[in-house]
Amino acid sequence: MTSVRELACPKCGGRMRPYERSRIQVEQCEDCRGIYLDQGELERLVEAEGGGWSGRIVQPSGSSDDHEVEPHNAR
Repeated sequence: MTSVRELACPKCGGRMRPYERSRIQVEQCEDCRGIYLDQGELERLVEAEGGGWSGRIVQPSGSSDDHEVEPHNAR
């Protein structure tokens, strides 16, 4: 019999729920909705989903006031 290890959210202590995105298993907190990635998973997700950050931020309210921002390493 295999034991399934339950993870607790490092931010709020809530239960982490595993799910698959782009064939990579990640965990998301059921309470605060935070995402937990193992080492190397962020890079694998970026690669699997076509690149990286576009520098475009969409307002969370859904308004049409989108604006461009420069990445920290842009010069």
